[in-house]
Amino acid sequence: MKSSVIILSVVLLFFQSSIIYSQSQNTEHLEIANKVLSSVPLVDGHNDLLLHYYYYKDRKGNLDEYDISKSTSGQTDIPRLKEGKVGAQFFTVFSFDDSSLTKSMLETVDCLYRIADRYKNDFSFAYSSNDIMDAFNEGKIAMLMNIEGGEQIENSLPMLRLYYQLGVRYLTLTWNYSNDWADAGFDSARHNGLNEFGKEVVREMNRLGMLIDISHVSDKVMKDVFKTSEAPVIYSHANSRKFVNTKRNVPDDILHLLKKNNGIIMVSFVPFFVNQEYADWFDLYEAVYDSLKMGNKETAKAIIEEWKIKNPEPKVPLTDLANHLDHIKNLIGADHIGIGSDFDGFTGVVEGLEDCSKFPNLLEELARRGWTEDELKKLASENFLRVFRETEKASQKLRSGKQASMMRIEN
Repeated sequence: MKSSVIILSVVLLFFQSSIIYSQSQNTEHLEIANKVLSSVPLVDGHNDLLLHYYYYKDRKGNLDEYDISKSTSGQTDIPRLKEGKVGAQFFTVFSFDDSSLTKSMLETVDCLYRIADRYKNDFSFAYSSNDIMDAFNEGKIAMLMNIEGGEQIENSLPMLRLYYQLGVRYLTLTWNYSNDWADAGFDSARHNGLNEFGKEVVREMNRLGMLIDISHVSDKVMKDVFKTSEAPVIYSHANSRKFVNTKRNVPDDILHLLKKNNGIIMVSFVPFFVNQEYADWFDLYEAVYDSLKMGNKETAKAIIEEWKIKNPEPKVPLTDLANHLDHIKNLIGADHIGIGSDFDGFTGVVEGLEDCSKFPNLLEELARRGWTEDELKKLASENFLRVFRETEKASQKLRSGKQASMMRIEN
């Protein structure tokens, strides 16, 4: 009996020690994450907050109807940006009315400026790499602007230059559809990559100091950009094709080209780019929903909700996203990675990364996997800031010897 008590005591002591060790390990890794995010700004490369003002609800840019100073129905607001220790955030401006493209583009630009002014105690509008660090040192969140989809410059290099003057600091060359000068990954090829005007867009972006984003584009466009650009390029929100076979993710051979270019891939939190099972489920969901809408739009929404109950969406753990980062780091090194969540631009969630308050969870998991503080700092912002600075430096050189391009293309 006595020996049984001793054995039971030893077993209990072992389990208690294991629990204490596990808790201390978790605390240790979270402390590392918080330490990193206190020493460098976390740069998030992609966010679709403005959809809440124009698409998700027809608020027409009315800031009173979606107040981000408090908790919102979306994934992004100021309290959660602060909780997530975000130091710089890119927000996408876009056209919500293709029949009046320039007008609606400028209205979203105006909306972002009004947001920066309304919440000026929290945001600082940024135009340069130095502005990001200045905002961080002042305890503010740097707000930056990007355009998603090259069609929104309307085949006009003067328009591209004006957007740069307004503060746009990167352009995604396509969205999901090929435009008049570049092929999209999800669309049929029209130009076998970039046509001559598309290459001139890249060159003019280099001259301006505007970052080139090759998320969404075809593999051939990616390769054409690497051949054409005189500055490092970015994927503002993309993942590894090794884990999810979608054109929105990047294959290993092209990741090697990214390393040679000295650019970065900023991993996204979109579950159907993170987990193959979820991607397969989502493709089926969209096919069923589209079929239902073709039959009866009025009843489609109710029926698809019933379908989802019978066919629940798969869970996507945070560890799946960490696997993407591990793979990319092991393949091309820790100098070529960043974060581009795409919050408020997708449905579904990665567990543990449900909104912008959760960024420390990702760094905590990577610390648990053995990532060093230096590697985590590179992921958080140092890699992006290096690319931004190199782009600015290339611009200074090019502007001294090159005039603004006036190449034109027929619409």
